[in-house]
Amino acid sequence: MRKSFAGSLLVLAMLAGGVQAEGALPGDLPEKMLKRMREAPEAFVADAADLILGYGQGGAITPEGIAEAITVERAAARAQAYRRLMEADLDGDGAASGEEMAVLIRAEGAEGRGRLALGYAAADGDGNGVLEPGEMQAQAQAAGDKAVSAAKEAALMALMGLDMNGDGGLTLAEVQAAVELAGDKS
Repeated sequence: MRKSFAGSLLVLAMLAGGVQAEGALPGDLPEKMLKRMREAPEAFVADAADLILGYGQGGAITPEGIAEAITVERAAARAQAYRRLMEADLDGDGAASGEEMAVLIRAEGAEGRGRLALGYAAADGDGNGVLEPGEMQAQAQAAGDKAVSAAKEAALMALMGLDMNGDGGLTLAEVQAAVELAGDKS
């Protein structure tokens, strides 16, 4: 299963700032972030490594690489949401009727029935009891947007504040140095 970069790296993204002086962390580093860096430095670095090595080039990630990771994350969320809605299209006509959704809801485990029913109702934009392809697409788009909100996107882009040498590429070594500095300040 593919790992979600946005969720695990949102915390990293709070480390925004400009080009850093050697041996200094960004001045606006939240205490919560320092705590995470100190208490789980290996996990912090591993999350950064996933992003940098997964979407960077030459051992560094640029804002374009972060944007690519965000795009992939949103696409995966859209596909998952669309697939779930399409599971109710039992007759293959491209739409899901209330009767078809009722079958899917009955087949769902007790814990998921309510969420499935609410999701179906939310997706039925015109309230006619049938999910048309456009409604499914809109619901899937909303799921993608929710997976990486504008705030999370901005926070992930702010990771570039850890580019301590200001060369436009964030390396794992720069993240490791930031974690070490955070540990030294305890």
